[in-house]
Amino acid sequence: MWNTDKIIEKVKDSADRYGLNNPQQSKQLAFAIGKSDGQEIANALFSFFTIEQINTSDRQELAGSLLYKLKPQAEFDLKSIILKSLKYYDPSVEELPYYMVEAKGLDFTVSEINKIETSFLSSIEKRSLDTVKYWLRNYEQFKPA
Repeated sequence: MWNTDKIIEKVKDSADRYGLNNPQQSKQLAFAIGKSDGQEIANALFSFFTIEQINTSDRQELAGSLLYKLKPQAEFDLKSIILKSLKYYDPSVEELPYYMVEAKGLDFTVSEINKIETSFLSSIEKRSLDTVKYWLRNYEQFKPA
C-alpha cells in the first residue's frame, strides 16, 4: 500500500517517463495504486488538478484516467475540489468530472457547478468551468467504458 506522497511520485514518474503511450505501464501503475487506501488515492490524484504542475497535460490525463478507472472510495468536498482545480484544469481531461459524477452523482455535481457559477472567477477559471459543464452535459454519451 502506498501513501499519498508515494502515489504522487509514481504517477509523476510514469507520466513524465512514458506519457500516455504505454498501456502496459498504465495498467501496472493502476494495479499497484489500487492496493492503496481510497482516501490516499483520491488525495494524490486530485493534487494533479489542484496544484500547479510541469507536464500538466500528461500528468492530468494519467491521474484522471486512474481516478475514473479505480474509482477510489473517499471523502471529499466536491465544491472545494472543483474550485481548486479550475485554475489548472486541462480541458481535455474528461475523467475528472466523470469521476466526480461516479462518486457524488450527476445531480449533486451539477448543483455544485451551478453554485460555483455565481462566484467571482477569473477568465481561466470560467473557461475551465464551462469545459467541466460540457463534459457533464455529455456524460452519458462520452463516459469511458
